[in-house]
This record gives sequence, structure tokens and C-alpha cells, in this order.
Amino acid sequence: METIISISYYEIVDNFLPEDDFTRIVNIVTSYNFPYFYQNEIGYDNESDHLNCYFTHKLKDKFQPNSEFYNLFDCVTDKLNISNGLIYRIKVNCYPRTEKIIEHNPHIDYKDSHMAMILYLNSNNGFTRIDKDVKIDSIANRLLIFDGSIPHNSTNCTDQKARFTANFNIFGAQ
Repeated sequence: METIISISYYEIVDNFLPEDDFTRIVNIVTSYNFPYFYQNEIGYDNESDHLNCYFTHKLKDKFQPNSEFYNLFDCVTDKLNISNGLIYRIKVNCYPRTEKIIEHNPHIDYKDSHMAMILYLNSNNGFTRIDKDVKIDSIANRLLIFDGSIPHNSTNCTDQKARFTANFNIFGAQ
């Protein structure tokens, strides 16, 4: 059953993708063949905390394909009728498990108002916080839509091997 929560500046859609599309995506991004790249900081955090790192894979960057997997999430953008030419960036994030939840520093994706989306690829005890007040739990196949110019932050998790998300930044979409 699809649950939609819409509150002023964000929207949540549970069970967003059909199960077969969602399972295909998860199987690919959690396989040994899907490359991730080490990032030494999260949310523009310049602190030297050795636990504050993660792994990413940019599928699309600056409106251009950046990976052989660039069309992996076409089922997401097709379902929302988002033109491929409006997608500025798509990236998959892998936050390794740690002993305690680490809430990363708030950041904005880009200063101009735009549509940001997070597709949660596994359920875990991590979360996304928007504008200090709103906490969105990581639930598999949940889509969060919000303005990426609003401060937000991520976390890791403690109850799964890693927390996986797919992030989208779209300019010119309504």
C-alpha cells in the first residue's frame, strides 16, 4: 500500500517503486560489481574525525552521464515524469555501520532552490534530518522529496552493515 505524506516543504512516498524495479536496483548497488568511491568528508565537514566518511558513486553529474549505470534509476524519474535533461546529479551513497549513530553536519546541495530526492535503498536506524526539525527514517523503498537548498543532513546506521541511499538533484522541475 502506498503511503504519501506531504507537509509544506517535503513529501514522503512509501513503497514508491514496484517491487521488481526496487529489487533490481538494490541487487545492483549492493553487488560486488558496483564501484564505490571513498569520500573523506560528509556534508562539507572538514573535521578530521576518521569515522566521518562514506562511499559514493555518481551516475550523473552536471546534467551528464558519469557512469555506465547512469540509467539505473530511469524507473524513478519516469514514474515522476522528470525529463532526463533536468537531472543535474544522481548519486548512490554507502554509509558504513559504526557503533553509534553519527549525525553528519547540515549542508545544502546547491544554493538555488531545486528538487532534491532521496530514495532509501535499505531499512535501518539511520535517518535524514531536514531543517533541524524534521527527522525522516530510512525505510526501504521510501522516497523523500524536498528542496535541496534547505539545510539537511544524513547519518550512518548501527543495525545493518551499511546504509544505502540514492540522491537526485533536479533543476527546472515543478
